[in-house]
Amino acid sequence: MQKNKYKLLCIDTTPVRRGAQVFVHDLSVFLNNNGWEVKKVYLYKFPNAGMLSLNPLDESLQGDPNHFFEKIPTIHPVLVKKIINIVKEFEPDWILLNGSRTLKYGAWLKFLYKNTPQLVYRVIDSAVYWNKMSFTQLYYKKWVIPSMDAAVGASSKSLQEMVQFYSFKGPAKAIPRAVNVHHFEGFANKSTCRTQLGIDSEAFVLIFLGNLTKQKRPDRFLQVISILKPLIPNLKAMMVGDGPLRSEVENQINQLSLNDVVSCEGYQTDVRAFIAASNVLVLTSDTEGMPGVVLEAAGMSIPSVAAEVGGIKEFIEEFETGITVKCDDVNEYVTQLLYLYNNPSKLISMGNAANDKLVNNYGIIKISNDYINFLKHLKGF
Repeated sequence: MQKNKYKLLCIDTTPVRRGAQVFVHDLSVFLNNNGWEVKKVYLYKFPNAGMLSLNPLDESLQGDPNHFFEKIPTIHPVLVKKIINIVKEFEPDWILLNGSRTLKYGAWLKFLYKNTPQLVYRVIDSAVYWNKMSFTQLYYKKWVIPSMDAAVGASSKSLQEMVQFYSFKGPAKAIPRAVNVHHFEGFANKSTCRTQLGIDSEAFVLIFLGNLTKQKRPDRFLQVISILKPLIPNLKAMMVGDGPLRSEVENQINQLSLNDVVSCEGYQTDVRAFIAASNVLVLTSDTEGMPGVVLEAAGMSIPSVAAEVGGIKEFIEEFETGITVKCDDVNEYVTQLLYLYNNPSKLISMGNAANDKLVNNYGIIKISNDYINFLKHLKGF
């Protein structure tokens, strides 16, 4: 069956510039540029600072994630009604649900509107980590996940975990997070970026890149820095991001006497200069799917020392494209970062190898075509 134009509706939480949302935005741009019609719908309002740009078809439903209805009955009826009207008007071939709360809205949509197209669950993180409460597990196992027609995993590990945890029976495929590699080509070099940011040319620079949330464990990053401080005389650490733990992070910096080493850079719309100015990206998260920050660092030929969570080992080949450690082993982080500090040639070779792997396997063109083939297969196109 051939169609003149395929239509994809993407339902997301907020138009925030975070890994999962940035990927769906990049995917929509590629598909729109290649003859598809893609519409993104965001459930909740978000401050203008840090927002993704919206395409002409996109909509924000301006819901409140803290509304009482989000707990009982777990969805806001007004938002469901708006989504039903959008589906009727847009008539998509598929609906891509970008994880998190979009899943329950997809399930209710399917229950209330019989002409709902195929629902594709994008598995962006650990189902086990985020569904620890017994009621939530039951709700998702018995109601939400059985409503999904198919699933795409941001990593093989996350997808496998979801399938086992929920006993999911539908079509499923691992299609990793992608990066627009051209976004990093020809960007300013390390020396230029350090000059712009006021960083000494001889400093050994570690970067934490992400939201300041419990999941990302910025406290663990600061523990690592506090141990490294007396061991590396020219140490510099940057924390690029913002979030609910910002004040706790600043307090911890003061308590550990790290003000002369650590800078909190806040939210940045463009992180390339910060990555380029660094030597190593340090990922200290308790959970991830396929962490976009590791891929972005690879785009600037910067290797990562990363927690062994989610699908990270699908990208990091030990001492080839990066190094993984047990997420709660602070001393192992220290050991591996000291190794790279003392072996600068290895650090450079790992960064170059990470960039090669990114370009060859995680480019937006390749990954978008994988999505196209999977979606068409679901419909028999």
